[in-house]
Amino acid sequence: GQNAGRIRQTGTDLVWLADDTNSKAEALTCPKTSCNTATTVFGTPQKSFDLAFDPQSDVVYVSDSSTTLYKCALKICNNAPAKIVLSGSSGFDGLDARGDVYASFAVQPHQLHADGTGDIDLGDGNEGTNSIVAPPQTSFVYWPSLQSIRVGTASNAASGADYWTSTANENTYLLAADTSFVVWVGDAGSGQTIYACAVGSSWTAPKAIAIKQNLGSREGALYIDPPTHTVYWAAYGPNQHVNVFSCSANGCNQTPTLVGSVSGS
Repeated sequence: GQNAGRIRQTGTDLVWLADDTNSKAEALTCPKTSCNTATTVFGTPQKSFDLAFDPQSDVVYVSDSSTTLYKCALKICNNAPAKIVLSGSSGFDGLDARGDVYASFAVQPHQLHADGTGDIDLGDGNEGTNSIVAPPQTSFVYWPSLQSIRVGTASNAASGADYWTSTANENTYLLAADTSFVVWVGDAGSGQTIYACAVGSSWTAPKAIAIKQNLGSREGALYIDPPTHTVYWAAYGPNQHVNVFSCSANGCNQTPTLVGSVSGS
């Protein structure tokens, strides 16, 4: 069996990450309309943390559990990805792509060229981050840092600044973004809150669109659909159920819609 991870849209297709019971991973793809048999883009020899798709180059990136990035063109990979080993990194967490690659490793937000060169540390050296997003059609880059969301600008080293800071002692994680909104999770230990706010250099009245949620920590558990600005997330329910909810980034009176439920029993 396989455990599904991050899912990305590529236009007409979906591409997602799946780990198997042998601690290996595959990047799989299928048309959005139907999927009888998924196509393997490429596999990796280790369990992987995140997957990114760059619509500018049609390239899929996968970060493994050590210091390696794998990349390959979505349609013509033939299960033969290029391997990029980054010296000095201490394992990948979040991953995104927008021309360049944006990666969280060594608890810092980094920007890399597609071949792994030109490393730019966007943070201040003490970010403590484990996720990163680079909204399309912008120069902004966002990452969680303890009880804040931080924002930097592409190609600008040490450009991180506070975008939002919790006033309720909430730890922050699980970011997603489209061209208009940034969404994230805040957790004070009594149920998680999902926030949404406009893309920009500083927050403008972030909206708590859902409260008392129970998301996992796997990258991809939170997603925003670019055409509709609809936020989706997977949350654990009673009796080992996993529930998928949705809410507009503009709000839904903190009453999200239950999209579906899967029993884990």
